[in-house]
Amino acid sequence: NDTRESPAIKITKDLLAEGAKIIIYDPKVKPYQIAKELGTEKQFKEENVTCSLDKLKGGSWGFAESIQDCFINADAVVITTEWPEFGSLEWKSIAELMRRPAWIFDTRRIINREDIKNTGLEYWRIGTGIIS
Repeated sequence: NDTRESPAIKITKDLLAEGAKIIIYDPKVKPYQIAKELGTEKQFKEENVTCSLDKLKGGSWGFAESIQDCFINADAVVITTEWPEFGSLEWKSIAELMRRPAWIFDTRRIINREDIKNTGLEYWRIGTGIIS
């Protein structure tokens, strides 16, 4: 629940600046705190938990209530925190929810690469150069 100096904030801001549509899931951080870190707390609406970022070239973000919601029609997933539940996901069923080609970017080295094999997902472990 401490977002100070979190690399996730920088990554999210950069993606939003490029016009990405982002769905965020974090079991420990409240949506309003995310809005505050992204500088969108004035636009933040608790009832729909979505912020449009016109000043950031059209990117937008929303907060998912469950981790499964993040994968529906997603092109990519970026893992930026080390919560244990991210290391034990069922990637075969997740792959069925995502659009193709679909990428998993693991910035925390929390995912077992073997769990991704034979799912049709592309996997990139940031910092090690491992791609499969």
